[in-house]
Amino acid sequence: MTRQLSMSAILVLSLGLGSCVPWTVRPIDADKDSSTGAATVNPAAYVDSIWTPKLVPAVLAAAVDARTLLDALSASPESARVRYGHQEPNGPVYFIVKGEGIVTSVDTRSRAGDGELQEGSNWEAAMAAAQFRLDNLTVIVDRNGLQQGDETERTVSLEPLAERWRAFGWAVKEVDGHDMDRLIGTFRSVPFESGRPSCVIAHTHKGRGVSFMEDRVEWHHRVPTSEELAEALTELDGAAI
Repeated sequence: MTRQLSMSAILVLSLGLGSCVPWTVRPIDADKDSSTGAATVNPAAYVDSIWTPKLVPAVLAAAVDARTLLDALSASPESARVRYGHQEPNGPVYFIVKGEGIVTSVDTRSRAGDGELQEGSNWEAAMAAAQFRLDNLTVIVDRNGLQQGDETERTVSLEPLAERWRAFGWAVKEVDGHDMDRLIGTFRSVPFESGRPSCVIAHTHKGRGVSFMEDRVEWHHRVPTSEELAEALTELDGAAI
């Protein structure tokens, strides 16, 4: 049965507040106990003092109703960008959107690059998922061994990656990421263990099927020229990838 949850929510796609600064900076010794000289900072209280009175009102003021934004985008994407969007030079356009709705389903699959797993926040989330027995959560790791500028193992080694996930309380399966039948079969078997989140490590080759791209680290970020794109599409048309 699909669980329905009435929800009034703000979907923050980007926080572009312009000149509004919703925080303050103060000396580190501002909260020292006058009798002992010891610091008495309460981080939770400090965050609360910023979040409710400053950050939430600023976000609400900047947010546009979802229906209004959709109508504006349908009428003129460029006008909607100028009126409601935020964009850094040469970057994507972001919007802050608010609205009300009913949650009828949730996609709990998460995709992660292997280089991304060098960031500690991923492992903090992994610990929390295991502690709370989130067996409806599945992480799919694209294990191609490349990241911005170099190989993952030359930057910060991730191996033994499967054992690391298992040590964090996850059930793990490894699969050839180019084998669609194996991938679909693996996805259909989640959760792998009751009470444990699932991790699928999909071993892949970046740029598979294009001779000048495959397993080349520079294509982690490079944009092909028109000629390179045409050549790549020609190779892919005749490739079994």
